[in-house]
Formats: sequence, structure tokens, C-alpha cells
Amino acid sequence: MRTPKREALGRLINLLNEKLGLGIELKKEDVSEIRSNGWLSGMLDADGNFNVVIQEQKGRIARIRGYCRLELRRNYHRESVEGKRSYLEIMMKISEYLGVNVIGRRRSKGDLSYESYIVMTSSELSRERLNKYLEDYPLRSSKYWDHKDWKEILRMVKEGEHRKEEGLKKCKGLKKGMNKGRKEISWRHLQ
Repeated sequence: MRTPKREALGRLINLLNEKLGLGIELKKEDVSEIRSNGWLSGMLDADGNFNVVIQEQKGRIARIRGYCRLELRRNYHRESVEGKRSYLEIMMKISEYLGVNVIGRRRSKGDLSYESYIVMTSSELSRERLNKYLEDYPLRSSKYWDHKDWKEILRMVKEGEHRKEEGLKKCKGLKKGMNKGRKEISWRHLQ
């Protein structure tokens, strides 16, 4: 584990060891390179999303942009001996690997406020780097299919297929079926 949530795993292991005498060892925090294992895939499965924005203007070719976004709260919700633990360090490692910036966000609703960090692929280079990573460490949830559709839309844009009516229609159809729009989910990618 790489995030402050490791503390919760430690509490669980301590409880299991205490109650059941299991002798489970809490391994050290993973500080390896982001690209060295499938950890980021798990984070994207849990807290990431793939989106496509299609902007159409009469008489112009539609502008299509795709991005993948990972958003985490700024601080782990439990205090530790050191005080509040921030997610900034891990978000910086992810952003450096993808070649993007970390964005800070604060939202308020009434008396409640929520602060988070966001890493978002926004350039062709960052999307290519993410796609290469996901070839090596595929997603395991239904987001696998969102990524597949997202990647197909970006390929169509790169090759100019979205400029034709049928290509644009296909892009819209793929976008509509992503995320909450997905009606059927196949788990064959796990076989």
C-alpha cells in the first residue's frame, strides 16, 4: 500500500492477530516506481474515471477531448501520531509519472467543505503513458470497458474519423455507453 489508508490495514491486522493469533505481518509501505506494479490500476478502479467531452458548433468539425481523472481527498480522515496525513505525496508521484500537474480543489455546500487533489490526463503524452501502463496492468472493474471505449474514441479522433457523420455518431454512442450509461457489463476480461 502507498497511501495513508495503510494505517487502517495495520489496525485490521493488529485486530486479527490479537483476536485470532494469526501472526500476520504488516509489510512496509510500497515506495517503488508507480509503473512497477498494478497499484495505480487499483486506484483508478476505485477512484478514477474516464470521460469524453464532445463540443459541436454548427458548421464546424466537432471537438472531442478525452481525459482520465483521479481525485482523492486532501487528507486521510484519521489523525496519526504525526498528525493529519496528506495524499499530496502519492498524487505528486502519479502526476510525475503521467507528466501532468496536481490540481487542488475545494468545494463547499452550506457549512460543509471538501478539499481534494486531482490528477488528470490532458495531453496526448499523458494519455499514451496511461494507456501503456493499462496494457501492462489492466483494470479489473467495469472501468476496463470505459477505458476501452475511451481509447477507441481517442483513436478515432487521432485518425480523423470523427470528422465524418458516421464517425461522430460512433463516438457519441461510445461516450453514451460509458460510466453510468453502461447497460451491460461483461467480466470476460478477467478470464
